[in-house]
Amino acid sequence: MSVDNIIAKIIKDAELEAADIKDQAKSKAGEMKARLLAQAENKAREIEKQSELDIEEIGRRQSLIAELENRKSLLSVKRNVLDEVFDQAEKHLQELPQDKWEELVTHYVLAACETGDERLCVPAKDRDKYQNSFLSKLNAKLKESGKQGNLTLGENPAPFAAGVLVQGKDGDYDASFAAIIKTLRAQYEREAAQMLFPAEVQ
Repeated sequence: MSVDNIIAKIIKDAELEAADIKDQAKSKAGEMKARLLAQAENKAREIEKQSELDIEEIGRRQSLIAELENRKSLLSVKRNVLDEVFDQAEKHLQELPQDKWEELVTHYVLAACETGDERLCVPAKDRDKYQNSFLSKLNAKLKESGKQGNLTLGENPAPFAAGVLVQGKDGDYDASFAAIIKTLRAQYEREAAQMLFPAEVQ
């Protein structure tokens, strides 16, 4: 075989090998393109699905927030109504006729007195009631119950609008009408709520 024929064969073989490499590269490029395209499509579907879930979650959270805000507003309204009820109850106590007022104060004073030697701190507007005859009535009641019956009035007016503060050796008993209503509210607020809002109270 001549040199020219050898060279021609080498060139031909090289061309065939180059064509084969080119075909393989083309095939691999096609496969890679298809694979990347499939991955991109899968990723796009994942993103779309996650976006739908995110939108659904955002909607759920917004709905929950709105529901919580509504409950908060409703609870605020109910609290205001209950506040008004107990405020009116305290106002009613302050407007009791004399006989009912004496009956109520007597009940709390007798319950609070341990010896009958306590001192009563009363609002300035009620002082005349005690000095006229009510203090004597209280002392008489205490004696009937076996106690001393030596109640006295404190010099300084009470720091509340209505009721009485019983000051003893071992401590004070706050029977101001505000304190009475506060105690009653702790006991009966749920019952009051059931009466006012029967459908909501479990």
